[in-house]
Amino acid sequence: MKRKSWVKRNKGAVIFLGIFALILVLGVVGTMAGIGQGRSGFGGGEYVATLHVEGTIAENSNSSLLSTGAYDHDYLIKTIDKLGNDPSNTGILLFINSPGGSVTASDEMYLALKEYKNRTHRPVYAYYHNMAASGGYYISMAADKIYADRNAWTGSIGVTIGSIYDATELLNKLGIRAVHIDSGVNKAMGSPTAPLTDEQAAIFKGLVDEAYEQFLAIVAEGRKMNIETLRPLADGRIYTARQAAALHLIDDVASLKSTKHAMEDSIGKKVEFREYKPIQKESFGSLFFKSDNEHDKVLNGLNRLIEKVEQSSTFNVSYISHIRK
Repeated sequence: MKRKSWVKRNKGAVIFLGIFALILVLGVVGTMAGIGQGRSGFGGGEYVATLHVEGTIAENSNSSLLSTGAYDHDYLIKTIDKLGNDPSNTGILLFINSPGGSVTASDEMYLALKEYKNRTHRPVYAYYHNMAASGGYYISMAADKIYADRNAWTGSIGVTIGSIYDATELLNKLGIRAVHIDSGVNKAMGSPTAPLTDEQAAIFKGLVDEAYEQFLAIVAEGRKMNIETLRPLADGRIYTARQAAALHLIDDVASLKSTKHAMEDSIGKKVEFREYKPIQKESFGSLFFKSDNEHDKVLNGLNRLIEKVEQSSTFNVSYISHIRK
């Protein structure tokens, strides 16, 4: 009797090693692709980096093999740092298409750009493609000049903490009583199973107001405006590009091509513009776990419902516009 080959005898191990190798290769390719357009930009002749800031601004990164999304915070922050260390780089052009997002991520991006400018003394310009609202507007305050497509929307200068739901009356009608065991009267504030007190509403408002005052100060500095002149404009409303230009919230309405020409004029010569943006990847898990099975659809629906319930008592202070283009 012929002995089975090692491969046949260890079929399970071979499959596991094959999948592991595939993940490893995809991870390396994904990492290289994530840097890809940026990596090809380092070295060579002088160039301006067109850095794409697109999608909802958030701390979590799309650079992971298991994630998706247009915005990649880690990639952008690391790229800004690398550009600052590249002597061939002569500036950054921010290509912004974002409704805003996280207060922390927006501020970190803004500070990274300010540090780049202070360290290199190179220009930073911003161009609004479709929308640069709230946090998208916030990060552009690091720019020397701001231009917007004539169809772009901007503004939404303000802060939101989202919706707080009070489901206590509904629970009472259903005969359900929620019991909270907490260390203090405000520990469970914002829970949908407990009424929001005036004190708790004031606490939430304090969180929002502090972030709002920071936003105002950043815009006042970036646009060289008096903060009290700015305040009436910063009530959360959206502006068209022309409205924003008339109010000095941006410098001018222009095409991307005209913006590049203006940046070349500031540099004093023609330069190459190189694209820097994260590579979009489909979730690795979705490659293997797609299903048309009705049972799976029901489970997915239940999972989404559970996520919504969990999110109902989770609040994120955000620089984000609820109005989208």
